[in-house]
Amino acid sequence: MKQCDLPIATAIYDCSKKAEIEKYAITHKEFRGYCLYLKKFEHLLGENAEDPYWKAFLSPLKRYRFELSAAPLFFNGAPSQTLHSIRSLKNIIDRCKYLFPQFAEPAQDIFTQISSLIELYENPIMDFLSSHIISDGGSETAILLKESYLIPLAEATVKSQRQFQKVDLLAPVQLKGGKCYQNVFVIGPGRWFPSYVFTAPRALKIMLVRYGWIKEPLQLDPVFICSRDTVSGPAKPVRIAAHAAEEEYLSSEDLIPKIDWGSISKRATGHISKDESQEEVDARLFLLEGEKAVFLDAEDNSSILIIDLDEEDQFRVKRIPVNDIYTNMYVLLRTSGGGDYIINVADWIMGKEAEGARMMQKLWKDRLRDAARSSSLLELSLKLIDLGSIRANEVNVRNWMSYKSIRTSDYHDFDAIMKLVGLADRAKECWDIMGMIDSAHRKAGQHIRKLLLKKVQEADLNELQRIGRMDFGLEEVDSGSLTAFRVRNVSSEIMKVAVSLLGHPFDVKDALWQG
Repeated sequence: MKQCDLPIATAIYDCSKKAEIEKYAITHKEFRGYCLYLKKFEHLLGENAEDPYWKAFLSPLKRYRFELSAAPLFFNGAPSQTLHSIRSLKNIIDRCKYLFPQFAEPAQDIFTQISSLIELYENPIMDFLSSHIISDGGSETAILLKESYLIPLAEATVKSQRQFQKVDLLAPVQLKGGKCYQNVFVIGPGRWFPSYVFTAPRALKIMLVRYGWIKEPLQLDPVFICSRDTVSGPAKPVRIAAHAAEEEYLSSEDLIPKIDWGSISKRATGHISKDESQEEVDARLFLLEGEKAVFLDAEDNSSILIIDLDEEDQFRVKRIPVNDIYTNMYVLLRTSGGGDYIINVADWIMGKEAEGARMMQKLWKDRLRDAARSSSLLELSLKLIDLGSIRANEVNVRNWMSYKSIRTSDYHDFDAIMKLVGLADRAKECWDIMGMIDSAHRKAGQHIRKLLLKKVQEADLNELQRIGRMDFGLEEVDSGSLTAFRVRNVSSEIMKVAVSLLGHPFDVKDALWQG
C-alpha cells in the first residue's frame, strides 16, 4: 500500500487543558488532481453543465469525489453502484466527440483519471486513522461520518484491521445521546456537521480529518460537557504548510449534493402516464435517509405513523399530522407487500364481508366521480343541497369523492349522495356497510400500532439512529413490512400528485447529484 503524506496538524486546547480539538489535513496526489480537475471541468462546461448529457456524466464523478472524501474507503472500494456508474461513462465518452467535440479531450482526461483511481488499493484516511488509534482495539474511540449510508461499507473496511475492533462508527445524530468518548475522529470538514458536534461534544478530544484541498473555515468555540468543568475558548486556525498557500481549494459545499426538489419530483412522476381518471391530491415531498424520497398527503386531515425516540417506550409509536413532520423524525412507510397496509389489515378484520363492502364503496364513489366530470364541483354541491345535504360545498364534495375517505360525517349528506347517484333505495344499507369499513380501519390502525410498538421495543434503536432506517416485519397480519426512515429534508412546496404515488419511497441517488 502506498504511504500517504504525513498529516498537517495544529492542536487547539482550552485554558484548563482538559479538552482539545485538532484539525488534520491529509493529502494524496492523484486524488487531489482528480478533485480539482473535476471542478475546473465543471467551470469549463459553463451553461452546458445543465444539459442532461453532462448531468448524467458529472453525477457519478461528483458522487465518487464526495464518498472518498467522506469515509475511510479504498479508492477501489467505493459503493458498488457508484463504481458501476463510473464504468458505464465510457458510453457517454464515446459519443462526446460527435455531440460536444469542444469538450471531448477534457472529458476523456477526467475519465482517464477516475478510471485509474478506482483501480487503486489505497486508503489515505484509514492510513491516518491507523497511525492515531492506539492498539487496544480503539476502546472509547468513535469515527463520525456525515452520511449514514456510508457507515456499513466503511465499517466493513476499517474493522478488517484488529486495532479498529472496538471503534464505533457513528452518524451525527448519535452524538445527541449521553454516551461520551475519549476520542472522536470527524471525517470531512466541520461545515458538513451539525453545530452540536462541536459546541456540545461527547468527547474529550475531537479530531477533524479532511483532505487538505478542502477548505476548513470553521471556527470553534467548544463546550465540553464530558469534562467535570464546562469550558470554552476561541479556536486557533489550523496551520498549513507554506507550499499549501499556493494550492487550489474546494469549498466544503462544492462536494456535497444540492437538493433540487424539481429533479427529485420528476424522477417519481416522469415515467407516469397522465391518466385523467387518476385522482390527484395535495402532497409534500420528503427526502429520506438512504437517498430515498417519498410523497405524502399534505391535506389537513392526513396523518402518518412515526417512531419518536425521545418518548418513553409505550409512546414511541404514534400518529401525527403529515404537516407536523420535520427533519430527523422517523416516519414509517410500507416497503413490501404493496398497497395500503391499513386497508389490508382492515379487510383481514372484516373477513368474508370485505369483498362485498369494498365493491359497494367503489360503486358509489365511482358514480359520484362520474357526476363530477359532467359538471363543476359548485354545481354538484348545489344539487346535493337541493337533495337534502347540509354540508355540501366544493371542498367537502372533493373529499367525499376521494377513495381515501369512507363516508360522510352526517347521514343527511350521505343520503343526498345516494339520491344523486341513483342508489336512494340502498342508502341505509350502504351507510351501515361504510360504518363497518370505518370501524375496521380504526381497529386496523390500533392493531398495527400495537404490533409495531412490540417490534420497536425489541429492536436495537441505536442501529436505527446510526443507519437511519430499519425494517419491521408484520407477519402476524400478513401485511408485508414497514420501514422507519429518518427524514433528511422537507420540501416547502405543495404539489399535485397522483394518489398512487403517495407513501411509496423511491430512489433519488442520481437526482441528488444532478445539481
